[in-house]
Amino acid sequence: MGPFDAWNLPDKEFDAVMTEIDAELRRENDRIVGREIRGWTKFCQRFHISVALGDPVAGRIIDWFKAIYGDRLNVDLDFGKSFVSIRSDTYRIRCFRFYGAMYAICSVEMLGRKIQHRGTDGPERTIINLLDDSIEGLTPELAGRLSPTECGAILTRYHRMFQSFSAMEGALAERQGGGDAPYMKEALDDLREAAECLLLRTPNYGQSNWASLQVAEKVFKSYILEKGGSHGKIHRLDELCACAYALGLPLLDPSLISAIQCKPDVRYHSRLVSKDQALVAYDAMLVVSGATAKYVKRSTAQAAITQVKIRVSGNALVDGLMLAYHPPAPPFFNNPAA
Repeated sequence: MGPFDAWNLPDKEFDAVMTEIDAELRRENDRIVGREIRGWTKFCQRFHISVALGDPVAGRIIDWFKAIYGDRLNVDLDFGKSFVSIRSDTYRIRCFRFYGAMYAICSVEMLGRKIQHRGTDGPERTIINLLDDSIEGLTPELAGRLSPTECGAILTRYHRMFQSFSAMEGALAERQGGGDAPYMKEALDDLREAAECLLLRTPNYGQSNWASLQVAEKVFKSYILEKGGSHGKIHRLDELCACAYALGLPLLDPSLISAIQCKPDVRYHSRLVSKDQALVAYDAMLVVSGATAKYVKRSTAQAAITQVKIRVSGNALVDGLMLAYHPPAPPFFNNPAA
């Protein structure tokens, strides 16, 4: 393409430029979700300009992609999805993505109420009640009947899933111009599959257990490679643990490793694994992957989680989580004209 005024391209020239950019994006990555954002970035890079997302030029770029791809562009901004078990039934639960700090509770008493929390030296922040909008298919009627023990179990699951998702995501840096830790992207895919297999109309407990094993196996192997070691083509977590411990990984509870371990046969005979075994394996995998992946760091993302007591109404205190997440900044935003 010849030189043009990027701010005022005629429709024909604009379409030609966007068609070229779209072709470049398709050659680089077959992912459609979020392609309009990557297209906006490429447009700015091509013309050596900086365009804010609210600018009419950015809107024109995004509208072009929407006309081509429609709803297929929609981005799922959550860290990921997991599940909770409520009275023996499984429900999908969101792990919210946020920047900065967030408070989370699981409280029947606070259902449907907008609540704020002000720390001793910080701004007032909204508190997310997990019973309100995090659990797919959970009706207000059932939510209102949950016991404190059941609410505590949901809060614990959220704690563990945030630790796992955020730690594993911290090992990915390709989008920031770096490199992903080995196997970590695939481990995240297995993490999602382990939950989805339990959420099927006819759950596949064997496949879920195998996916949980694959998460732990890949995270251990990634740690081993990052620390300069090597591993064989094995599925024995105890052997991988021993190798990882020799390279400096803090000791993990052996019962967690035993709970995850299963035989390859479960891929072909799902009934070899019971529902309870699959649930325990999944929960153990969240703990193990979160505890290990944080030592396989490839980005500057920072995550933290603390159990707290939150005052929500008068003198009432409820159990809660204070979560913090600070993502790495993409290189484009550090140098828009690059």
